[in-house]
Amino acid sequence: MTENTTLLSLNVWHGKCFPDLMDYIEDCAANTDIFCFQEMLSTISGQHRLDNIWRLNLFSELSEVLPNFIGLFAPARDWYGITSYGEEYHFSVGLATFIRASMRVTHSGDIFVFRNRIHYDTGYDGSKNKSAPRNLQYVITRDHEGTQTLIANFHGIWNGKGKTDTPERIAQSRAIVRFLNQARTNSDGIMTRKILCGDFNLMPKTRSIQMIEETGLTNLITSFNIQETRGRLSPFYGKPDYQKFADYAFVSKDVRVRSFVVPDSGISDHLPMIFEFS
Repeated sequence: MTENTTLLSLNVWHGKCFPDLMDYIEDCAANTDIFCFQEMLSTISGQHRLDNIWRLNLFSELSEVLPNFIGLFAPARDWYGITSYGEEYHFSVGLATFIRASMRVTHSGDIFVFRNRIHYDTGYDGSKNKSAPRNLQYVITRDHEGTQTLIANFHGIWNGKGKTDTPERIAQSRAIVRFLNQARTNSDGIMTRKILCGDFNLMPKTRSIQMIEETGLTNLITSFNIQETRGRLSPFYGKPDYQKFADYAFVSKDVRVRSFVVPDSGISDHLPMIFEFS
């Protein structure tokens, strides 16, 4: 029988809540097999801060507290020529998946579902985040019984105008659906189970979300009656236009979900989604 696996998905908010975030992830590591992170940063330069808030080497810092995991970084855009600290440096932004080293990974990579990877060489300009390219990171595992599982980590388009449908978001969902439909079987003809999770920047009743549900995947936010995925640290918390949803987890029917929780842990402006499955 397939063993239980625990997955945690979280938008890490570029590490803005760094001490609490690191403590939380380190505490979760003993009982978590897969971490899917959005808004991940990485740099090999000497400068490790942006505006004294963003942790530019967050991927490396998380790797240090997750020594029993394999870390995979999938950048969507890169920034160069930044000299605001008196020295030139760069950093990359994207997705990261950490998977327990004892798990067998047969494939990993990413695909772009909106635009392509961009290299900016004129310094950091936050306004460009509204048109930033979006990729979907994936890992395929295979257990000792031959069961193959696709885990897809995603961060959807943000346009600064809410979380409603746009032509770009519809096209984004269409690309995700196409990718999921292609991942059907492994080389032995065994069906591939599917898990899709992350920060979609979408409200629940949008057509963009419905397109993914129509593939036959179960929306765990709906099936577990989750009331919100944004927490008290959200800049919009409590305001009239506060949108309570952004993050989702979807699983194929052959994934047996034993538990699914979305605790307000105070480590990001998004809440972690934690689920155990077999």
